[in-house]
Amino acid sequence: AMQTTEDSGRRRTLIDVLNNRRALSAIPAFLAEVKGDDKSVRRNAMTALGRLAGPDHVADMIQGLWKTEGGDRDHAERAITGVCQRIADGNDQAGPVMAVYVDSDDSQKNGLLPLLGRIGSPDALKAIRTALTDGDPNRYQAGVRGIANWPDSTVAEDLLRIAETGRGEAERITALRALARVVVRRGELREKEQLEFLTRGMQLAIRKEERKLILDRAKAIRRIEALQFVVPYLDQPELAEQACRSIVELARDTGFRNRHKEEFRAAILKVTQTTKDRGLAAKAQSRLPE
Repeated sequence: AMQTTEDSGRRRTLIDVLNNRRALSAIPAFLAEVKGDDKSVRRNAMTALGRLAGPDHVADMIQGLWKTEGGDRDHAERAITGVCQRIADGNDQAGPVMAVYVDSDDSQKNGLLPLLGRIGSPDALKAIRTALTDGDPNRYQAGVRGIANWPDSTVAEDLLRIAETGRGEAERITALRALARVVVRRGELREKEQLEFLTRGMQLAIRKEERKLILDRAKAIRRIEALQFVVPYLDQPELAEQACRSIVELARDTGFRNRHKEEFRAAILKVTQTTKDRGLAAKAQSRLPE
């Protein structure tokens, strides 16, 4: 029925039904749909493949990826990433995409680097780092998008380097935001190292958006140095509310705040005097050390 109806709404609905039934026999039909011209149907089919397809289907899914752009491209990349991440050997998860990458032309390689960054593997990282040294600006920008998509803090130094010396402001901002995202992932870097990266990132941040993001990420670091890092920003009007939220979140851990009573008491009292959010002020008051 899905293959014979010309009504795109019905095709989307039937794809969803087949997906919910985990109809593996429908995978070939889904692969045909992701190569089609109806982007709404293609999106539903890509969603289903992200759940049901296997590594052998990735090359065909990439043929569908070439037809997408914007948010649909992001969605397609995530679907392919989901398939690859089900490969048991973590070092080989990017293998199906790398097999396409090595046989692709330059333009296609550029289009695959962001996807390789999402998946992550030694071969993918090698390809991305090579792109970051390429004289071709398109290849370089694709490498930046790839490294910014990386799933863990393995690339923290790479991101910091781009944030410091990137070829353009857009690349530097992209790298800085990615750095703030990956460095506080639990269990990958020591908390002291996490804070060091955030501190260096704050020194590089020139826009309030990235500075707020870094302050927000600091709330995940359960060290008194994180509180000491955030408190001075209570005195900066455009960053004060974010600093307040991060301090209140740091104070959420009763044992942590009671081990550093005096510093938390002073910080929380200042939050109650600074924030314009009455709810946040009440929450801060409730977290004063005993």
